[in-house]
Amino acid sequence: MAVVELPLPVPAAGQVRISTEAIGVGGADTLIRSGALADRETAKAMDADDFVVRNLTDQITAFTTVADTMRDRLSKLPTDEREEIEEASAVLRKVRATRDHKLLPLTVIRKDASDAC
Repeated sequence: MAVVELPLPVPAAGQVRISTEAIGVGGADTLIRSGALADRETAKAMDADDFVVRNLTDQITAFTTVADTMRDRLSKLPTDEREEIEEASAVLRKVRATRDHKLLPLTVIRKDASDAC
């Protein structure tokens, strides 16, 4: 996978260009994809011992704490540094997402700052 710059397509009749300011995966999405929430809910449904559910809950809590700390520290960085990290994170998420999954054939229409819809 490679990051490439594409020209902005012109919307055809009946289409619109959508501006995206930020996009990402939140903590809950990551927990769901990792299986931690499903594992805990499965353990509860199976009436597993309390220590099993507590362990899974502790893992979820630890992950959430780390994610909250990272978001807080990121928000305190200078804008240019934060934007570089966010861009690198977006590329990493794309690489990870395509590793085991097929991408849907979607057209991305980006709006640059000089365009007005």
